[in-house]
Amino acid sequence: MRLVPTVAPALRRGIAMRIGIRSVFGGRTKHNEKVVSGVDIVDRALVALVFVGSIVLPALYLFTSWLGFADYRLPGFIPWCGAILMVIALWLFWRAHVDLGLNLVHHAGNAQRS
Repeated sequence: MRLVPTVAPALRRGIAMRIGIRSVFGGRTKHNEKVVSGVDIVDRALVALVFVGSIVLPALYLFTSWLGFADYRLPGFIPWCGAILMVIALWLFWRAHVDLGLNLVHHAGNAQRS
């Protein structure tokens, strides 16, 4: 399924906004002192898996034809439903970061504000 031409730029913007939200809030909390670090190999593997599934594969689909073998036809309204869900998900992602404020931790551990 090649994306509807007007939806592909929206998806690119959505991915960029997700990365932007994460980097802004990550920058605010990078000086927090770690109190307890519970990071192990399983946590790192799960974070890597999420990164591949939410950033790498969508980017490969958008910018290359490597995943073209998996294309199939969907009704025309489905990409728009996805775009609406993406806007809701981005709002929820942003809201979670705002609510956590300086208590945001990008790993499995506790942080203390410095």
